[in-house]
Amino acid sequence: MKPYDRMKELVELLNKYAALYYEEDAPTVSDAEYDALYDELRALEESEGYSLKNSPTHRVGGAPQKKFASSRHLLRLYSLDKCKTEEEKLAEVQKLSASGFAQAKAEAETTSGRLKQCANAWGDLAE
Repeated sequence: MKPYDRMKELVELLNKYAALYYEEDAPTVSDAEYDALYDELRALEESEGYSLKNSPTHRVGGAPQKKFASSRHLLRLYSLDKCKTEEEKLAEVQKLSASGFAQAKAEAETTSGRLKQCANAWGDLAE
């Protein structure tokens, strides 16, 4: 398959999966499967030197759902989701620490999101 054709296939597939995940709250693939396809697309875009206009690499998430209230986080949220090595995990935790870990930890205790993962990782690394 030609790189352009594979990129087009990946863009269509990833956009479908993203809509199901973010807009319909009905994911059909695991995060790991999505990430593997996304990483393949990014590698193709990098090696070919271009990306398609509707590539999911140009955006984060999906359309906001009206059923959720808007909120503002006290600090930037960092993600451990993409970390594949201990070095990447440590780098993300260090970013969190540099941004005011105590405040982040307080926010993490009131949410069930990625900051809680960071706080747990920090504790694991600090021991």
